[in-house]
Amino acid sequence: MSIHVIFNQHEGGFFSNFNKVVTHLAHTEDVSRVTWNLKGQPYGAFAYECEELFSNLFEQYNTEKQISNTSIVTDFKYLNYTGKNTHDLYLGENTWRYNLNEVYKKYFHPTKILQDAINTVDSYFSKIEGVKVGILKRNQLLKCEQVSNCMPCVDSYLNMLKSIDSVNLCVLSIDNNTDLNLFKTTIDTKITYSTGIRRTNKDTDTEPHFTPSSIYDAINYFIDVYMLSKCNYLIHPVSNMATAALYFNPNLKSVYLQ
Repeated sequence: MSIHVIFNQHEGGFFSNFNKVVTHLAHTEDVSRVTWNLKGQPYGAFAYECEELFSNLFEQYNTEKQISNTSIVTDFKYLNYTGKNTHDLYLGENTWRYNLNEVYKKYFHPTKILQDAINTVDSYFSKIEGVKVGILKRNQLLKCEQVSNCMPCVDSYLNMLKSIDSVNLCVLSIDNNTDLNLFKTTIDTKITYSTGIRRTNKDTDTEPHFTPSSIYDAINYFIDVYMLSKCNYLIHPVSNMATAALYFNPNLKSVYLQ
């Protein structure tokens, strides 16, 4: 059997969709062709001003085999890799990370516009030696994804960072300027962060990606997570971005703040 999978779903943020697509493919055998049809919608968590988003970032997967069956995905069944469900994943064995990494490498091949951005990151990190720590902090509106229904505070991150020896670089993925500036002025080691992603002023403001933007917004968020995956450690809460970084690089050490 040779299956053509067409993804039509669009609800949820970029990495919510991304992780659902990856896990769906992980549970589907004999896939020979994948068609992206994940359309954004105005003023939602997947708000992009383009007809279809994923095909702007990833090539259509096609082995050229004759198709015997077509599967149109309009609803995702495998949700244990998103939201609060990832709590148990972070605390358990790492097997899932290696499995999803294989799926990610098989089906997701960047288009030139994304590959150029990836190459820039790779070039930068090739010059950085020593221990690299990623810090992922999300706005308070995402506390609903946490098992405790509370987002970790800045001090929790800083205390955990102090427990890691010989840190040479901190990669900051912070979605509000107040916390970003606090980390920048407090951390006494070299830091880097994506300048392209949209940020709110405070961590209590509405999420910035609810306002429609271009494909470059998605590219910048992908690169934000890709940068985290280049680290040795990732300090994070429950987050679809953290989940993706952890299977982008299965050897990345998860430091999970509950």
